[in-house]
Amino acid sequence: MNYYIDFDYTLFDTYEFRQGLFKILEKNGFDKTYLGLCYSLGSYENYEDILGMSLIFTSIMSTNNSPLKKAILDSKLGKNVRYSIDDNNVVPSLHIDLLETDPSKKKAFKDLFENEIKKFIKHGIDKDLLLSTLNFSEFKDKEKDLQASNKGLNFAMTVISP
Repeated sequence: MNYYIDFDYTLFDTYEFRQGLFKILEKNGFDKTYLGLCYSLGSYENYEDILGMSLIFTSIMSTNNSPLKKAILDSKLGKNVRYSIDDNNVVPSLHIDLLETDPSKKKAFKDLFENEIKKFIKHGIDKDLLLSTLNFSEFKDKEKDLQASNKGLNFAMTVISP
């Protein structure tokens, strides 16, 4: 039988790579261009902050009538906008993509997004909108259809994943 104590170990020089706070991505295709903004959300260790950011962006970006998404769509900079939060990395990130647009609208998109976020910081987000997002999120968690799988195990795996 082999035991771990019988093995040699090697120390590796590891480092943590951190991407800058902002990057514009551009993908071009036949009459299709999308622009993407990417923001770092700090560290995976701040899970409560990331969950809070996820709830806030669900409130302000999830439907065409959500305030931030509506402002971007009303600007006519692109035909659609979507967001995602990638929280399964050492450096979680927020991604906002403007779809079916023109590369020349890059600066206008970035400026519009940042100005709208500043408005939310200054004036706040509608309390009823946040409450409805919290209620919906709670409902989704309580009513998850896990079929024949072990509910406790699935929740435990969700909790321990970064």
